[in-house]
Amino acid sequence: VNQRPITTSAVYLLGEMVTNKQEIAQPLVRLFTHNKRIVDIIQRLAEYEICKLTDPTTIFRGNTLSSKMMDEAMKLSGLHYLHSTLRPIVELILQEKKCCEIDSARIKEKTSIEQNLNNLYEYVERVFDAIIRSAHKCPRVLCEIFHNMRVSATKYFPKNKEVNVYLICALDVLH
Repeated sequence: VNQRPITTSAVYLLGEMVTNKQEIAQPLVRLFTHNKRIVDIIQRLAEYEICKLTDPTTIFRGNTLSSKMMDEAMKLSGLHYLHSTLRPIVELILQEKKCCEIDSARIKEKTSIEQNLNNLYEYVERVFDAIIRSAHKCPRVLCEIFHNMRVSATKYFPKNKEVNVYLICALDVLH
């Protein structure tokens, strides 16, 4: 974790050597989570990845060790939070079976698009509200990781309105 530059660390080099980064991300996340260093290692790897980018819209879109470790950390630490936050809404959606299709090519009755759009809007609003109301329940480790991502992204893209607005809204909800 403390190796400088991060590109000389065993974790980074291991990530460069393997083709399937997902296979290595899971055990690394478990190891670093157990040792309470997951926030630090993801922050260091992500900072390096972000500093190399020229287009901020591609942050964590690649097949990189940091993106795979972020995915695994969210699965490991956030699964219970996700279930407790969204399960009731998903169960309601499945129970109600309201149509939410808005692609006119896939709908026989064109007049139902407006109603379907209303159904979709209602469900999205419920999901969004549930996430906002549950922010205080988000696992602390994820809040720290998300906060670090915001700091790094705004450091390297300070004038990019999309990065700043998106990250402030998305990540501060959980911080």
